[in-house]
Amino acid sequence: LLGRQETQDLLDHFKMSYPKLVEDVIPKIVTVAQLQRILQLLLEENVPIKDLRTILEISSEYAGKLNDPLEILPHIRYALRRTIVQDVLGDGNNYQVLGIQPEFERLIEQSIGAGAIAPDGLIEPSLARMFGEEVIRGVQEMENQNLPPVIVSGTRTRTTISRIARRVCPQAVVLALSELPPTSNLAFFKVLCSQTGKNP
Repeated sequence: LLGRQETQDLLDHFKMSYPKLVEDVIPKIVTVAQLQRILQLLLEENVPIKDLRTILEISSEYAGKLNDPLEILPHIRYALRRTIVQDVLGDGNNYQVLGIQPEFERLIEQSIGAGAIAPDGLIEPSLARMFGEEVIRGVQEMENQNLPPVIVSGTRTRTTISRIARRVCPQAVVLALSELPPTSNLAFFKVLCSQTGKNP
């Protein structure tokens, strides 16, 4: 998605406008490799990276506490939340989205384990398969109604859920509830995995 040289070119161009910020952050606090990975993670989900100032500032704030770019990502996404939500859902604050049954999301969270954020490789295959099937159905139903295929999850599970969802439906977008404006009026078009935890 974004190579090391392209990352360096972006930094060199950005440095012309914000020389002090770049000198203070790169590579003393955030290495070029770390920044490259953060930008790759954003681009994987079609998040614009033009606001490099915010990305660098937030990265530098958390890089000393969190080594893994995956752990820094939620903080950057939160800072960019207005852009992310507007790109996906447009203006206004009435949104129809796909929800996730809380019991199923708890299973995902338990499967992730004690780490703050984990890749989907730690998720039980049966959980990932079940969720993938639900995503396919939910996204198809939303697209049939000309609605953007947006799934809302908790912050801790967002990265994992997004990876599973995009594997089966690349067009699916997963937002953390905290990324939505506090004035949002959410209507759940459908709740995924709604039978989880219920007796047959």
